[in-house]
Amino acid sequence: MLRIFPGKCLGCGARMERGSLCDSCSAEFVRATGELCVDCGLPFRECRCVPARIKSGRVRAFLKLYNYDPSESETSTAHMIYLLKRGRSRRVIAFLADKLCEALTEADLRGDGWCVSYVPRSRRAIAKYGYDHMKRLAREVADRLGIPCESLLVHVGSREQKKLGAVGRAFAAANAYRIKPEVEVKGRRIILLDDVLTTGATLSNCTRLLARAEATRLLCAVVAETRRGAALTLK
Repeated sequence: MLRIFPGKCLGCGARMERGSLCDSCSAEFVRATGELCVDCGLPFRECRCVPARIKSGRVRAFLKLYNYDPSESETSTAHMIYLLKRGRSRRVIAFLADKLCEALTEADLRGDGWCVSYVPRSRRAIAKYGYDHMKRLAREVADRLGIPCESLLVHVGSREQKKLGAVGRAFAAANAYRIKPEVEVKGRRIILLDDVLTTGATLSNCTRLLARAEATRLLCAVVAETRRGAALTLK
């Protein structure tokens, strides 16, 4: 006889019979995605503006699901970031891939040559946590969109950026990534995924590399952006 065990809420860990988030965490997630961008005033689920910290001539749109405050570790949105980075949770990767694809299908993806790529994890972090979470998330997103997932970048640095300040992050990011010599970027339309936008140093460096390699269009998407200023919520 097949026994079906209840799952756990991705936001708080409470046991559930079905679904990904309990009612409370689902409501919190909706509120988080409804916060207003401080640049354009639109709710995050509609915002496409490119933050000044990753401005690049070929970055046409920037998508994020919600604001993220690392100091608020008890929130459901913070817990999902933890599960993504450290929990090796297939369920949270599937959930976030679904939400990112909902936003991406509303973006302008016309034309051929699109692929999904990602900011790769450092070898030290892969050794520590056992996997590259962004590689897994990118594959899930690509499968849902029906376009290729391609590993275009390689991490060549050795320092973990989460331990660095803004200046240290910028210096480390500028020397931490390279385009793989065997890949062709010229003429490609690329959806570049990362987990959290903090200072913007990593995405800024990676998008510059891809632009210099003559990618024709770049669209960046992250799960979360670290909060800037007071959060506003759409009523």
